[in-house]
Amino acid sequence: MVNIKQENVEIGKRIKSIRVSLGMDLASFGNSISPKASASIASRWERGINLPNNQRLKSIALLGNVSADYLLHGSSITGSTIESLAKKYKRGTITPDEKRLINEASLDFRIETSNMEKATKNMAVKVFSETAYESFSPGQKVLATQISRLMTQLKKREKDDTENLDDFFTSLTAFMSGLTAVISGDKRPSEFEEFQESLTDSINKHFK
Repeated sequence: MVNIKQENVEIGKRIKSIRVSLGMDLASFGNSISPKASASIASRWERGINLPNNQRLKSIALLGNVSADYLLHGSSITGSTIESLAKKYKRGTITPDEKRLINEASLDFRIETSNMEKATKNMAVKVFSETAYESFSPGQKVLATQISRLMTQLKKREKDDTENLDDFFTSLTAFMSGLTAVISGDKRPSEFEEFQESLTDSINKHFK
C-alpha cells in the first residue's frame, strides 16, 4: 500500500480543481503542461501519489492563473479582501495580480464545495423542508432557494459543461465570505445585500 502524505493529497486537490475549472479531461490537461504528461501521471498527481516537478508545477500554475506557492500551500486571502476584490471584478477594474488572488480563493472554494457535497445535501433535506421554508422571511427564502439551486446543479455543470464560470465563482466566493461575516456578527445583514444581489445575477446567467 502506498503511504500518501496529506499535504500531497491537498496539492492534488488543487491541481484537480484547476483541471476541472478549465473543463479538461486528464489527457488534455497533461498535454497542456510543459513538459507534457500522460493522463495516468496527471491522475497520480491529483490523487497525491506523487507530485509534479518544479517545472511542471510552474506550468500548471500558469495554466490555472495561480501562483506555484498557492498550489503548494493553498490560499491565505482574507474574507474582507475577497469582498473588496469581488467589487473590483464586477466593475472591471481588477488587476491581473488581484485576479490571480481571487482565482486562488475561488479554486479553494470549489474544493470545499466538493468536500461538503454529501453533508450539504443531507443538511438541506433537514433545513429546507417545506414546513421550514414557509416559516422563512422573504430574504431567507431567497437565500434558501439560491443555496438549493447551487448545490443541485453546480457539480453537474462542472462535469458536463466547459463554460467558463469564473465570474460565478467570484460572486459565490464573495457571497459565502459575506454570509460568514453576518453569521459571526462582523457584518450587518444590510451590508450583505450587494453580494446576495451579485450572486443572484450570476445564478440567473449560468443556471437558468
